Parts: sequence; C-alpha cells; structure tokens
Amino acid sequence: MRVTALHSLKSRSLSRCHYILSLAWSLFRPLFLVTLFFAVVALRESRPLSTAHANVRKTRASESYGKLPLYFVENAGQMDKEVAYYIQGRDKSIYFTPSGVTFALISRIKADSTAKRWIVKLDFVGARSGVRPEGEVQTEAVFSYFKGSSDEWKPGLRSFEKIVYRELWPGSI
Repeated sequence: MRVTALHSLKSRSLSRCHYILSLAWSLFRPLFLVTLFFAVVALRESRPLSTAHANVRKTRASESYGKLPLYFVENAGQMDKEVAYYIQGRDKSIYFTPSGVTFALISRIKADSTAKRWIVKLDFVGARSGVRPEGEVQTEAVFSYFKGSSDEWKPGLRSFEKIVYRELWPGSI
C-alpha cells in the first residue's frame, strides 16, 4: 500500500513537472521562433568567406526561412487601432505596436481540454514616442477578413517579410 502511494505521488510530481515544462515551452516558443527568424535574416545578409561557403549558407538559410512562414500583416481596422502589424498562428498571435510587442499564447495540454490564454508584453522602455513599425519587403500573400456586414470587410491586406522600428531609441537607425 505504501509503495503504491509513493508511486502515485511520484507520478503526480512528474505530471506537474511535465505540465510546467510544456507551459514554459509554449510561452517561449514564439520568442524562439522570432529570434530564429531574425538570425536567419542576419545569416542571409552577412558576407561569406568563400563562394562555396556562401552557397552552403544561402541554401541553409533558404531552407530554414522556407520553414518559417512569417507574414507581418498590416492592420487596416480589423484589429485594435494601436496594433500596426501582427503575426497570427494557430496557437499564438504577436502584435506590434508603437509601445512594444505583445505575445498572445494559447496553451492546450490535451486536445480535448480547455485552452488557457497567456499574454506576454514587451515594452520599449525609454523609446521615442510616436514611432510606429513600418513594413519592409512586401510579400505576394494577401489576407482578407470577412466579418460583419460587407462595409466592415477588410479584403486584400498587404503582408511583409519584416517590419522595422526606425529610430526607436535616440541614436538608433
């Protein structure tokens, strides 16, 4: 009887540990993906040491970049007016505003369980006010929102490969 109770206690502890690790990963996965995206972009733009090295790096960057379908979609009234651009995924959304970046994450432990929503906000402390992100390198992908009456629809919204906050802090580019 005592062995069964200890086994049950260990099982619950492992289950809680697994839940905490799953939750931590679901919180930091979007940060990891965004960081990886910018690292891939930096790799594509850096100068290689040799032509052979350049081809290998370009191939790897292209393969990695192709696996990350990130589209920065412009806000034309389909979101809160503070949002300039956003990325929307199955279990996460990332909103880019003049004051910072907001991650909205959905955590679902089991397929049939209720989802939990987590919000993580990164504020640009000490940044110049009034700086809005700008889209760069428009993609061919367009997004449309058909919600409400036809005068509320938002068809053909542009998307961009990247966004830039110009001169966010004094002295920055």
